[in-house]
Amino acid sequence: MHGNNRLIDLFVYGTLRDEQLRRALLGNAAPHRATPARAHGWIPARIAGVDYPALAPAHGRCAEGAVLRQLSPRAVQLLTEYEGDEYVLSQISVELGAASSAQVAVYLPTRALLARAGPPFAEWDFDTWARSTGAARRRRGRNRF
Repeated sequence: MHGNNRLIDLFVYGTLRDEQLRRALLGNAAPHRATPARAHGWIPARIAGVDYPALAPAHGRCAEGAVLRQLSPRAVQLLTEYEGDEYVLSQISVELGAASSAQVAVYLPTRALLARAGPPFAEWDFDTWARSTGAARRRRGRNRF
C-alpha cells in the first residue's frame, strides 16, 4: 500500500478526525493538513464495548471525515500502530467537494471487527465521542497508546 518514500492521502472517519489526538500521535511526523471529505455508501458504525468506530457499508448513507494530505511513511507507520491489528490499510473513493473525488487510503475494519458492529449498523457520532471520551483518548495518545 505504501512505498518507502511515497506520500499517502488518508481518509479518517473516527477518532483520528480529532486534531489534538493526531498531534499527540504524530508529533512532527505529519503536517496535519486535513481536507473535509465524505465517503458515500459508508458509515462509521458503533462497535459494542469500545469507543471507536468501524467503517461499515451503508447504502444511501455517507461517512463524514477528512483526508489527511501527504502523510509520510513514518506518519502512516505511527497511525497503523495506533489502529492495531483490527484494521487494514486499504483504498476508498471519497468526495472532496461538490465536483471533486479521489482514491485515498483508509483503515477498514477486519471482518471480525465489522461483525462486532453489526449488521444492523448503528452510526457512531464523532461529536459525542469528542465530548465524552476524546480527552482521555488524547492523553493516551500522548503516552503512545
